[in-house]
Amino acid sequence: MPLNKVKTRIQNEAEEEAEQIIQEAEEEAEETRQEAENKAEKIKTEAQKEAQEAKKDIRRKKESSAEMESRRKVQRARQEAIDEAFESFQDRAHTLIEENPEDFLRSCKDKAGFEVSRIEGPEHLEELADNEFEVSQEPGVVLYGEDGKRSLDLTLENITESIREDEKSEVAEVLFQ
Repeated sequence: MPLNKVKTRIQNEAEEEAEQIIQEAEEEAEETRQEAENKAEKIKTEAQKEAQEAKKDIRRKKESSAEMESRRKVQRARQEAIDEAFESFQDRAHTLIEENPEDFLRSCKDKAGFEVSRIEGPEHLEELADNEFEVSQEPGVVLYGEDGKRSLDLTLENITESIREDEKSEVAEVLFQ
């Protein structure tokens, strides 16, 4: 076999081998590109799912926060209504004391359950008291026993707070039926 033929044959084989290598490389590159696109698509899909979940979480948190704020506002409004009811009671009680001071003083002494020796109260009650009297600015009275150890606070503020503690749930029930 002549040298030219050998040379041509080697060159043809080399070109065929080079073409085969190039074709394999192109196929491999296409495969790699396709895998990369698939991975990118998968990552994109997962990111979109995560974003949707994050949006749902944010929406749920906002709804929960809004619901809690709404509950707080309702509770505040209810508390204000209850406070107004007790303020109204206190105003009405003050009016009744002013209109019937003798009855008020008598019922306070009856409620005391001990011998009253001194009374603290508003100035207009002083002339009705048959005990030692000390003027105070508080509506209502404070009664003191002879031994100095007993006392009964029947000031309007104390009476209202006592009733508030005992009757708050019932007042709320009546107001919010």
